[in-house]
Amino acid sequence: MKNVLLLAVVFLLPFCSNAQDHIDKITETTCDCINEIDKDMDTEQYTLEIGLCMMAASEPYAKALKKKNDIDITSGDAEAYEKLGMLIGVK
Repeated sequence: MKNVLLLAVVFLLPFCSNAQDHIDKITETTCDCINEIDKDMDTEQYTLEIGLCMMAASEPYAKALKKKNDIDITSGDAEAYEKLGMLIGVK
């Protein structure tokens, strides 16, 4: 029984970690972009720039986001980006 459990963990672990790879990449790219934003701009412009960073970082992973996280960023729906922002914020 222990061997079966061990085999299951060994085979399933890469799939579980792979599911979060795109989120990690989006988070890293978004954070790098945010670090380049001028911190002296007004709050509204700064918030807009953060959103643009998130959109640019997530675009290459649109299919993975839809398939693995049920987030459709191609719809242009603000709720989709809100969900994505929550995932990125947690990271």
